[in-house]
Amino acid sequence: MKKSLVALTVSASFLSTAVFAGMDSAYIEYSTDDVFEMGVALEIHENATLAIMGDSEGWAALAYEVDVAIDANKYMTFMAEYGQFSSPVNDDYEVDLSDDNYLLVEAHLTMNVNDDFSLSAGLGWEQGKGQQVDVAGNVADSSDFTNGKIMLGAAYTFGNTGWQLTYDYTHHNLDDDGIYAGTELDYSGRANEHEVIFSYHHQSGWTPYVKVNHMNPNGGSYAGISDSDTVGWLGLGYRF
Repeated sequence: MKKSLVALTVSASFLSTAVFAGMDSAYIEYSTDDVFEMGVALEIHENATLAIMGDSEGWAALAYEVDVAIDANKYMTFMAEYGQFSSPVNDDYEVDLSDDNYLLVEAHLTMNVNDDFSLSAGLGWEQGKGQQVDVAGNVADSSDFTNGKIMLGAAYTFGNTGWQLTYDYTHHNLDDDGIYAGTELDYSGRANEHEVIFSYHHQSGWTPYVKVNHMNPNGGSYAGISDSDTVGWLGLGYRF
């Protein structure tokens, strides 16, 4: 797949204008798959942010997130995200454009066990559509999918050192029916996703981090993928 910088250009433009608004945070990261990703978040009001994200593969997304305190040790996080994947021309398959869009909603409960350790649990639902348009302008492939998610997580902060280790687990339950090259196919399946982040939160606001993501379809097929995949990321964040 040829890379597109459209999403990164949009994010950079957003970043240049957002300096005049209530900036909350920003990040940029690079993966072992040779993908750049970046994003910025604006503080809309207390405990609520609006973020825009994009990468060099043609993905761009807009997300709204709000935290609601339950008590001193527990809070809920609600998130809604709309995203789009727009892949460039692929001459090998005579595809002019691959276009996918989705809407994702999530709800998480986080509990601070003590000053250093926290646990979280959440549910998510994703609804999306996708299609590929050939060079003649005809829809070659199309799909309509839903993805239910169950999420668990843990985070440990090493005292006042600034170091933090987080782990997130997501179980995906994908229902994907579509037409590919004129043939009806079922790409439904389940997968387990594991993500580990090791980060250093400096008092200046800078946060360098390393992230590893592992997707395992458990020997079955998930979105047409049957083999496990592991991707590493090197990132840098900043909180204003």
